[in-house]
Amino acid sequence: MPFISNTDQQRREMLAEIGMEAGELFADIPAELLSHPPDIPEGLSEQEVLGRMRELSEQNRTGLTGFLGGGLYDHYIPAAVDEIIGRSEFYTSYTPYQPELSQGTLQAIYEFQSMICRLTDMEVANASLYDGGTALYEAVMMAVRITGHQRVIVDETVSPIYRTILQSYTRNLGIEFVETKSDNGLPDGEHIREQLQASAKTAAVVVQNPNFFGCVNDLTGLADLAHEHGSLLIASVYPISLGLLKTPGQMGADIVTGEGQSLGLPLSFG
Repeated sequence: MPFISNTDQQRREMLAEIGMEAGELFADIPAELLSHPPDIPEGLSEQEVLGRMRELSEQNRTGLTGFLGGGLYDHYIPAAVDEIIGRSEFYTSYTPYQPELSQGTLQAIYEFQSMICRLTDMEVANASLYDGGTALYEAVMMAVRITGHQRVIVDETVSPIYRTILQSYTRNLGIEFVETKSDNGLPDGEHIREQLQASAKTAAVVVQNPNFFGCVNDLTGLADLAHEHGSLLIASVYPISLGLLKTPGQMGADIVTGEGQSLGLPLSFG
């Protein structure tokens, strides 16, 4: 239960009971410690402590910085995350009389969808998919159904793993993928324009931000370009970056996907 401190009246009553004044409680503490603050540094935040511990451990040459990139990046995860997701409100049948679904699961899904909408500046969000690659496939299929077209432009700065997934999942669906070239690690707007002009039946343009090479791009111009030619813009994003970067919703993206690993999960297999 919450802690409620003693009132001044209660303190006076307790001191009177033991026959002492408040000052006598600290008589054993040296006067110099009471008159001056201790000569120790200020406390550190959790993230600062982790950084300091990492600095010390690197004296043994164990702290290696990874520059593999590829869409997944090592970052700080607060200890509170593991504590919160381990609370029974989220993973147990909070209301056992409800057979359809536990309230904990409903709460988790609601919080997830609300957070994703806030991060992306999109109006609605689904209840998540398996991973970033299959989510991108679902976005492509959504664009194909909306526009009725079977041609999709995919920029080469999109993760090659994602592009392989798109090819695998759509192998027998008759969807044509056109890969556009990059310009110094960023999408080449002119090449994308040429491909949009090459066919009036392009369902969508697929881009990634930050992309596979770790480059950040303002997608506003690409969104406008796609819309001018009757196509949709699909943006694959890194969710945790949206706390700082311009959101896909602000840039005019029509469909947004991403890999949820960064939202509280450490890297796996490197």
